[in-house]
Amino acid sequence: MVPLKMKQKLESIVADDMGDVVSIPHNNYFFGSKMERTGWGPLQDTHYRFYKKSLVELSDKIHSDPIISESARIISIEDPDEGFVHFNYFTVEQFVDKMNRYTSIEAEGLFDAGDDLNTRQLALRVFDEFKLRYISFKGYKEGFRGLSMSLMMAAYRLTVLMKLKLMRNYSSKKPQTEVRKEYQKIADKIVGEYEDY
Repeated sequence: MVPLKMKQKLESIVADDMGDVVSIPHNNYFFGSKMERTGWGPLQDTHYRFYKKSLVELSDKIHSDPIISESARIISIEDPDEGFVHFNYFTVEQFVDKMNRYTSIEAEGLFDAGDDLNTRQLALRVFDEFKLRYISFKGYKEGFRGLSMSLMMAAYRLTVLMKLKLMRNYSSKKPQTEVRKEYQKIADKIVGEYEDY
């Protein structure tokens, strides 16, 4: 949602020709409460959402920043009250559903890019995600919500990497097809035991 203060701020930026690309804070709400930290605080989660089209190229990659021309004048809104209000998640179920979709998209992108990793790298990336959210972004100051969302994002990272590993093991972006074939062989063998019985 665009609060009146945000509209007025953007109008003043345009009227005074203060910039070409504007970084706007997001006031994110998770499960009924506003996030202040954990990477989703208003000034931790900013996005380029107001810009001159000729100076920005959008990517079709999920959760990526646009490519901004070197000649663009970038301005950041520093007052959270002049930012978006974003109702991210109503329920944990909604978060998990989105996590499943987004992790598949991200894993497929890594697969296409040729990425792979070993167990140590996997553990480090998962731990780094938790450390980033809980320590660096001060999730610990948000109590249970900060801890649980830091753990959920570590689980997000783990899920991406598990999906990537399965794709690599089966050389396919749809490993479930290959896994189903393996399961069918096992089931056929068990059924075959009864034929000889």
